[in-house]
Amino acid sequence: KILPLSLWARLYPYKSSVYFVSDKAGDLLVDRIGRMEHMQQDAVAIFTAFGYRPEDLKLRVENRTDYDRSHALDSRIAAIVAQRLPADCALFDALDKKWTTSS
Repeated sequence: KILPLSLWARLYPYKSSVYFVSDKAGDLLVDRIGRMEHMQQDAVAIFTAFGYRPEDLKLRVENRTDYDRSHALDSRIAAIVAQRLPADCALFDALDKKWTTSS
């Protein structure tokens, strides 16, 4: 919190998360990736496929945050993240298009 966010973004040691969900060729190894923004609906969609009843899948804690997300609109920070995590950004963009068109 002591650094301006644009400076912090340049110094932060970003770690990729793509390897959790894809193989070495970059192909997805999972059928569905959920989003924090609609975790409850995604939990139901994912786990009902395994035979769980939707009424048994009510998440007990609602995700609340006081984190200021206004930085998400900062094009300088987006460019830094895209440069440091290109595979993550490509995966997110592809999934974002899928969520947008399927919603």
